[in-house]
Amino acid sequence: MNRLNDESLKQLHRLSARLWDFSPSHDRLTYRINTTNPESEKYLIFIECDAIETLVFWKITNLRISKEGGLLIVEDNDMKIKCKEVFLESGYTLDYFNDKYGSN
Repeated sequence: MNRLNDESLKQLHRLSARLWDFSPSHDRLTYRINTTNPESEKYLIFIECDAIETLVFWKITNLRISKEGGLLIVEDNDMKIKCKEVFLESGYTLDYFNDKYGSN
């Protein structure tokens, strides 16, 4: 599992992201991170979101993560997402994620 942490936050600085998938029934929100190398595309995956204030397109400039109760809070400028888990993955597909982490 590649949970979002301080080191992975640094990798994302100044990249852009696009809303890629939202599945309320699977309790999952996914952003595709646009990199300079298409072979190294990454996906930011939020699991069990409690609150979502986000953008479709987003330039990552001051991404930070904190905890509040049992939730993670991921914030950057005009977006804020509260969720139970956040993963940074490469080569994401819905089948890949369901095989690796299971579906709700």
